[in-house]
Amino acid sequence: MFSDLHPGGSVAGVNKGQLTAWEMVAAALDVTGPADVVVCTWTTNGEAVTDLRRLMDFGKIQSLRMILDSSFASREPEYCQHLLAQIGNDHVRTTRNHAKWCVLTNEKWNLVIRGSANFGTAPRLEFFEASDDARLARFLNAIADELWERAPVWNFEADGEGLQFEAAGLSDSVELARLASQQTGRLTVDQLATELHITRNRVTRLRTAGVLTFDDDGCTTLERARKEIRSNGSRNRSESIDSDETAPGGGYVDIVEARRLKEVAEAGIAQMKEAQMRGDLIKREDAERVYCDSIAKARANLEAIPNRCAELLVGQTDAAEVRSMLTREIEAALSVVCGEVPSV
Repeated sequence: MFSDLHPGGSVAGVNKGQLTAWEMVAAALDVTGPADVVVCTWTTNGEAVTDLRRLMDFGKIQSLRMILDSSFASREPEYCQHLLAQIGNDHVRTTRNHAKWCVLTNEKWNLVIRGSANFGTAPRLEFFEASDDARLARFLNAIADELWERAPVWNFEADGEGLQFEAAGLSDSVELARLASQQTGRLTVDQLATELHITRNRVTRLRTAGVLTFDDDGCTTLERARKEIRSNGSRNRSESIDSDETAPGGGYVDIVEARRLKEVAEAGIAQMKEAQMRGDLIKREDAERVYCDSIAKARANLEAIPNRCAELLVGQTDAAEVRSMLTREIEAALSVVCGEVPSV
């Protein structure tokens, strides 16, 4: 695919699933050699993540930055956990993203791969184009630089924060709209999300679920929104939004504390999965099987002591010798549970 590509050149093509996006990156690295890689995609799957990890371990990817849509964790929770376990949250940033491109840079190459395919397996018609373009590579890497100025703790939470160009040329109109909304008390979806300190996607989901209602002009009031959330919360105590609505023992959780607990739980799950993959953790059923087998063997050996020692002890009058003999037999019987580590 990239064998004819030369510095300053470009190639383009289509495929129908014969070659995935991450396989294109691997093929491009065979041409460029080890490179710093930026991947921008809407979504990914476990196979792609595993392959990226392999390329990192082999030294083909010198550094990796991966930009994903902020909804990835809620859409693909298992793939998200695999991603964090394999690559780590520091190598990831999220925003409201639907762009698909990769940048591979080293001392010789500034290769940009653009296309329609996500980092997943999709047996459908997809377009791709790859070009060695230093100016375009700098432009796209600058977007990644902006996103990496934001702490990774906000991954999968923020809708679009961290990209300065989103506000460029709009700050005046945004400020005027904010002042107008304060005077009229009418809030759009975005403004309500800001007032409630939650994501825009969260407001949209509550609206779709019928928890929040908006008028024909697409606006609502903060007072009405809070009342609707409280009303829904009385039916489902898990729907908590504002910290000033919390009450000890009332079932509500502060949104900041809820996010912290979520991050701690997800980090713990990722650590456990990583430990399991390293072999530091075993499944409960395996541990129970080994434990029961060891106890059964020890019991059988202990129950066999009378038969083994009966004839040896007949006529034996030396208490010390009897004690020594029984001790040896008991130690031999128990060695099954304190000898070599059993295989799981």
